[in-house]
Amino acid sequence: MRSNANSVVVDEFTLTTILNLVAKLRALSYGKEVHCFIIKSGNDLSVFALSSLADMVVIGVHLVDLVVKNSFLAACCREGQMEIAKETFFSTPELRDDVTWNTMISGYAQNGFPNDAILVFKRMSDDGFCWNEHSFGGLLTACLTLKSMNLGKEVHAWVLKQGTCSNPFVNSGIVDIYSRCGNMKYAENVQTRYGKYNIFAMTSMIAGYSARREMRKARCLFNSLSEKNFVVWTAIISGYVNSLQCKQPFDLFQEYAAKEIDVPDPVILVSLLGACAITSQCLPREADSCFHDEIRKCQRFENMMISAYAHHGYEVQAIRLFDEMWKQGLRPDAVTFIALLSVCRHRGLVDDGEKYFQSMTKDDKISPETDHYACMVDMYGRSNKLDKAITLMKAMTFGPDSIILSAFLNGCRANRNPELARIAEEKLLEVGGDSDGRYFQLARLCSWRKMGGNGKSDERNES
Repeated sequence: MRSNANSVVVDEFTLTTILNLVAKLRALSYGKEVHCFIIKSGNDLSVFALSSLADMVVIGVHLVDLVVKNSFLAACCREGQMEIAKETFFSTPELRDDVTWNTMISGYAQNGFPNDAILVFKRMSDDGFCWNEHSFGGLLTACLTLKSMNLGKEVHAWVLKQGTCSNPFVNSGIVDIYSRCGNMKYAENVQTRYGKYNIFAMTSMIAGYSARREMRKARCLFNSLSEKNFVVWTAIISGYVNSLQCKQPFDLFQEYAAKEIDVPDPVILVSLLGACAITSQCLPREADSCFHDEIRKCQRFENMMISAYAHHGYEVQAIRLFDEMWKQGLRPDAVTFIALLSVCRHRGLVDDGEKYFQSMTKDDKISPETDHYACMVDMYGRSNKLDKAITLMKAMTFGPDSIILSAFLNGCRANRNPELARIAEEKLLEVGGDSDGRYFQLARLCSWRKMGGNGKSDERNES
């Protein structure tokens, strides 16, 4: 590594070349040195480096010891390189112990390959190795991904036979499986017998009750905890919001803000925003402050807040928030502009709506979608500017669909223009499909046109 001392950067390609040479020479001592340098320099995240390390392990079969192999397998699993891990695992079957098997089981489970994790788990026993709490921990992760009640029961039976159910990670995993599969009775039995003082099992129970909207039971367990982690707070707050009990989340957040020194988890803020959208209540001061911190990192909050403001008639705040986010360097997306255009159409802000629409297409290079056009057409219809709506629809890169034509028809009706309504009606019949709402709207238009388009009976139609 002398070249590094002379300020010459040793990149992943150089290291890959060296590792390939070490593998051919079967010089394991040099390979270990290079491996250490790779870790120290941060190149252990490189797929190329991991692949070359795998070649060294596979080619130098008789030179690699068990510790090196297990460390390398753990690195591959941690970085999601399961193909390399698989090749290494099967290349030296004589170099395997409990750690080797458990690493592969957990690696497959944590990287989204639950079925492979189950197969390795079963093969571990077939090859004469004994399962332990780490084996069951990886298997339970796979079961959670599959959400299989039957498999969860099998694992529970294995755990009972092995006598490892008292392990806190194992029994909390079993509680978690039963909770997520909706079998709270089984979850209660395991939690009462083995996980009564296990914070992880209690958290799973609270999350399970909250998901089923059994908030009284969830709150009872919540109140019994002397220490609460962010997962517990998130589960109980989101549970109340999903149950449409939107007063409790604000009270709980005040308690959370008073006790916890950490910044609230983004999921908690999203839940509070959902409660705000339902109740049109403002965020608590502490949450509002945290929200503005999070908004700089995540565009999702911006869209939710703008939409919530627009939905409850706070159009000025929605536009102000958009301007603030723009100054902070957050780039709006298609969802942001739908919320903004909705604000403009509700308030009749035609000039602002046109400004945002042009900014979306020219400055942000976002192609308008059906919802954007529908907002614009509806805005023009509400402001008695049907000529602009027609011009916009003619300029569309695709033909107007039933949503856009329905918005235009509403404008025709509001502005008492039966001639344009008749043309739009014919178009709607051509493209509409089989929507019940479309037929209802057409029936209303026929009735309106029969009244002469002005709300009064048309005597000529009656004669």
